[in-house]
Amino acid sequence: MPGHQLARTQLAIALPALLERFPDLSLAVPESELNLRTVGFVGGVASLPLEWPGGGRTA
Repeated sequence: MPGHQLARTQLAIALPALLERFPDLSLAVPESELNLRTVGFVGGVASLPLEWPGGGRTA
């Protein structure tokens, strides 16, 4: 399986599992403040600051 297909498969499995396990996760910054990466053909966010239940924050 080529790398990009493997990464998509991992994300398709991991992200729903993460959100199911931690349903109260939320963005710690407004969506408009997310830094997008556009290096070559690869896109996405440079970092994803999240707020954990209880007020903790992680990047």
